[in-house]
Amino acid sequence: MISWLSTLIQRRGKIIFSVLLAIIIVAFVFTIGAGPGLVSKDKSTFQKDFYGIDLNDRGQLQYLQDSAMISNYLNGRTRMNDAQFEQQMLGRQALFYLADKMSVPAPDESKLESFLKKLPAFQGENGEFDPAALNGFLSSIQMGGRYDQGFIDRVIRQDFRLGEVTRLIAEPGFLVKEEIAKGVARERTNWSVSILSYPFDSYQPTIEIDEEALKAFYAENSFRYERPEEFSVSFVEFTADQVQEEIADPNDQELRVHYLRNQRKFSDAEKEIEEKAKAEAEEGSEPVLDMFNLLRDKILESYKLEKKAALAAQIANDFTYYLFDRQIAYDSSDFRSKLREYGLNLKHIPPFSAKPQTQLTGIVPSALYQQALMLDSSRYFTDVVSNPEQTRFYVAFLEGKTPAETPELDAIRDIVTQDYRLMRKNELFVEKGKELSASLREALKQEGATVEAAAETLGLKVQSYADFTIRELPEGLNFRLVNEAETMKVGETSDMITLDNTGFWIHVADKKVPEITEDDSEYAGMLTALESYSGAIRLQGLINDLISAKMPSKG
Repeated sequence: MISWLSTLIQRRGKIIFSVLLAIIIVAFVFTIGAGPGLVSKDKSTFQKDFYGIDLNDRGQLQYLQDSAMISNYLNGRTRMNDAQFEQQMLGRQALFYLADKMSVPAPDESKLESFLKKLPAFQGENGEFDPAALNGFLSSIQMGGRYDQGFIDRVIRQDFRLGEVTRLIAEPGFLVKEEIAKGVARERTNWSVSILSYPFDSYQPTIEIDEEALKAFYAENSFRYERPEEFSVSFVEFTADQVQEEIADPNDQELRVHYLRNQRKFSDAEKEIEEKAKAEAEEGSEPVLDMFNLLRDKILESYKLEKKAALAAQIANDFTYYLFDRQIAYDSSDFRSKLREYGLNLKHIPPFSAKPQTQLTGIVPSALYQQALMLDSSRYFTDVVSNPEQTRFYVAFLEGKTPAETPELDAIRDIVTQDYRLMRKNELFVEKGKELSASLREALKQEGATVEAAAETLGLKVQSYADFTIRELPEGLNFRLVNEAETMKVGETSDMITLDNTGFWIHVADKKVPEITEDDSEYAGMLTALESYSGAIRLQGLINDLISAKMPSKG
């Protein structure tokens, strides 16, 4: 065990052996496929070097992914989609580059211990460092076998340096006092406004279709009608149920280890036993339950299923190695013979493209789609990909590709005409908005004019809101409209603002802006908020610039 971790645990005395929740163990089973878009068989797709990492090298990319994933767990960042994780992972590597450029030192043992104790993953319910949480994490790492504690040690040391870089870059900058006062005043400004609206769907202009204009529109927007390259893919599935081999009963110690590693699987059964025991126990007494023996049959069943799943995974890997080693062609007699030998049925996936919205879900794991996109005539089958539960294993085969194409205008004339009409309607709606804006302002100039009367004359709907602040917006009032009115004066009417498929106008009936001084009770809070916000924006902007400098445009 790493010396500083070992010392920390030993100083805390005897710690009960614990295991991480199964969700964390599952999270550690991370595949290349879960980070789409980074690895490509075409080496020119991305620059080779991304601040010291070759994104075309699966080993280096896997290290980067694993480091980011462990860091996310340690820091309590668990909810991310693929795009967010990819951005966070690349940003992490970019910050390493800055750490080296800024000569940010690695922590000594004292600083490292202090840093570790503050990590969210090791906090107890009271918000204090919990040695049992640390020990449980290290135990699960040791049993999982995927990572060693040296890897975890490196990630924690890296996170310390990244924290220092973040602190230095996001440090609050200079803020003008007037801006702070404006921030407080903005939240306390009292408004009275009228919101006029004109739905886009209510506007029905006559649009003539000119053939030459339609052709020009199609030529300028042909990319919108391109049909992307489509993949026709089949797959086979290996499951624990297909394994005929009998699994020997484990000894008591092996079964207990399986129980400890998979406690979350048995949580419902444990709860049911506890509730039944409490109902049957005498009042005031607490039943003592030997959960392991009470659940022995279920644990044994789970143990054997896990062993069979491991055998299924091995069979799947043997199958792909056979195809590679013997250079077996897809759908050849040897290929079909091997399917029969393994008792496999070839299943088909509806054609799909690389566009995320065209990929299917629920048929096979998303990682299999990602790997299938990298197949070609030189490699027609994927690696083995498992489901999250590690009980089903898949191999996909490329049957063919349909090249990308752009249909001729005549083939999609109805679609193009519909798009052209919508484009023209949008253009005419903007012009109509300008006309209504001018008419509205002119109507409100008249003596005794009211917003309600002007709206009725122009065919607009109107809703008025009086005496409110942005802290407590009236129900139904869109904050974005109030935000647009921030620089307007009393009596002014805005130009048309298009939101949610509707044209809006704001008429400011009244606006009371309070005077704010440094002695105001909210001044200090606004200062802190603006400092934090400006620092975060500065940091994220720098990270985005660093990523953009090394990654090609996806447009």
